[in-house]
Amino acid sequence: VQGWVHVDRTGLADFRPKPFANGEWVGLNECFQFLSSGVQSKRDHIVYAPTIAKLEKQIRQVLDAKQSDRDELFNSTGMNSAASAQTFGWQLTVAKLSLYRPFDRQFHYVDKKFNDRPRPDLQKAWGASNLCLYAMPGGTGAGPAVWCHALLPDYHAFRGRGGYAFPLWDRRGGPHAHNLNPTLLAGLTAAYGKAVSAEQVFDAMLCLLSAKSYSLNFAEDLEDVFPHIPFPAAHKVFLEAAALGADIRAVQTFARPPQLAFMPPNFSTEPKGKIRAPVYADGSFEFCEGGAGKIVGLSPDIWHYSVSGYELLPKWIKGREGLGVDVTLAMELRDICGRIAEMIDLCAKADKILAKTLKNVLGRAAIGLAPATND
Repeated sequence: VQGWVHVDRTGLADFRPKPFANGEWVGLNECFQFLSSGVQSKRDHIVYAPTIAKLEKQIRQVLDAKQSDRDELFNSTGMNSAASAQTFGWQLTVAKLSLYRPFDRQFHYVDKKFNDRPRPDLQKAWGASNLCLYAMPGGTGAGPAVWCHALLPDYHAFRGRGGYAFPLWDRRGGPHAHNLNPTLLAGLTAAYGKAVSAEQVFDAMLCLLSAKSYSLNFAEDLEDVFPHIPFPAAHKVFLEAAALGADIRAVQTFARPPQLAFMPPNFSTEPKGKIRAPVYADGSFEFCEGGAGKIVGLSPDIWHYSVSGYELLPKWIKGREGLGVDVTLAMELRDICGRIAEMIDLCAKADKILAKTLKNVLGRAAIGLAPATND
């Protein structure tokens, strides 16, 4: 092109503002000292299952297959193709209850020979028990911007796409060593004039990032970075957020059952036979083949409740399609419906706390953090 002029952009600031109040809010990745992607198998169809019996069947199918068939089933270079079934045999003790997706606990065959990326650092930091916020570094859609897990999370534990775990505790430093940024804790304590605990900060973040209005109002910011937290300037509002966050945590981590007021109507037909692919219409669906296990009067909001487009209830049922229903699975289905209904209520309450928070947010300087840098 004739007459072009070269423009040297060295040192020029990007015209686009920094995300989240032009960089004044604190990124989730700055609030914790350690973060890690979840455990990744790259063969979920083999190493994850909702029941021990199904998991054993999947593992044995690989181990008992002819070598050529086994390689195709396994579909990875992670397993030594020359290894024998005896080398890898099924071990019940290797199956651990894990967090596969939001509200979807499944058994995971954690043998490192079957998992490409077991995340040893995460497992060491996790220890025997822990909590974490799980979030994506970009592309977060409508719904909660984080989810809380109390079981070791899968890589896709947020919405079926890769994300990162932010553990509350770092067991590598001892049983009571928290993983929060100490500068953040000290800054909040100074700003409020009252000591704050790692648990309170963790729960407050969970509350504020669970508000439905958060992901809607800051959708553009969430496209490129981790969620950022608007810490309230008022200590009273911070305590409200921490209290509600603790309740959200209890529901998301199965620490308590959903309140009875949120439980769906009981089955109008007896659940029996095999679980079928979900079809929802006119407020009802059939859990099993042949019209068995029918639930009526279920709100569309519950059926379509999603985390960044991942619809929790249909996906939970789909993941159990073909299994013979029993009392346990029938009770779990109603429990999940109740948890989703209660989450809708809790997120609405979080909206009110977020609205109070946004009236007066602590900036980075007030918390003792350096100005944000360009990404």
